[in-house]
Amino acid sequence: MPNPWTGKGNPYTKQEVRDRLQAVVNQKKAIIAAGAGTGSVPNSLRKVARI
Repeated sequence: MPNPWTGKGNPYTKQEVRDRLQAVVNQKKAIIAAGAGTGSVPNSLRKVARI
């Protein structure tokens, strides 16, 4: 949820994100992830792969 003081942050709960990603996987659509060399994409993909 967004930070109550700044309004910034993820507006979705962890379960909502997982459900949305699972819906895309169920439709056999591609999920494209991009990053800036911080290692966040491989870490995210490892987590997504455990759905």
